[in-house]
Amino acid sequence: MNNIYYLFSVKDHCFTDLSLIIKKNKPNSLFYGMAYAKSPVLKNKIYSHISYISDVINKNGAIDYAFLEGIEKTYDVNVSSLIHTDRHLLRFAKKNRLYVAQELLRLFIHEMNEFKIATIVVEGIDDFISVFASTYSKHHGIKLIFPTYVGYSGRTCLTGHVFESF
Repeated sequence: MNNIYYLFSVKDHCFTDLSLIIKKNKPNSLFYGMAYAKSPVLKNKIYSHISYISDVINKNGAIDYAFLEGIEKTYDVNVSSLIHTDRHLLRFAKKNRLYVAQELLRLFIHEMNEFKIATIVVEGIDDFISVFASTYSKHHGIKLIFPTYVGYSGRTCLTGHVFESF
């Protein structure tokens, strides 16, 4: 079984169409995902489960510093730096940003384990959860796929390589 998890940031039809192509070629594939907001495009029954970041953003609660420190130590990331990659999170007060980031991390990690994800498809490595997904996938040996532009042609291709600064 090939369990695929999408991180939908703009809900581009390219990725919802990709699900249909994969399902046709690999009928045992199951599709899951996380999206910023509810959209008719994502109501397709091909998706076994979609979580919505908008549901997490509307909640407030206690910050679990031990959990966040564990994330930083385990994945060698700085949660505050990751937060600054996300224009949506920067709209909130600092304490709320940290809480939302914590809950997104919990949700993402929970769903990776619950659904036994083999592949993560990301629309772009340009927000909090997609940047973390890049690190998480490398750490756990999960395939990560995302689009990138090819030269000056205006074309895109799918890749799995994220270059780190040197």
